[in-house]
Amino acid sequence: MHLQSCYGRRRELRTSEQTDAVLIGAGHNALACAAHLAAKGWRVHVLEQAPEPGGAVR
Repeated sequence: MHLQSCYGRRRELRTSEQTDAVLIGAGHNALACAAHLAAKGWRVHVLEQAPEPGGAVR
């Protein structure tokens, strides 16, 4: 699982062909989903606008 912060930057998203799922936002539900998918063997890429994950619980 890869977590990438997009805070303060605008750029084109480039992911490799090895990515099975891209999750937008790193709140607790998205992180739980990413962990579940990764445990099943999916290659997951998580994007977050803020400088740290957490969503509404920050």
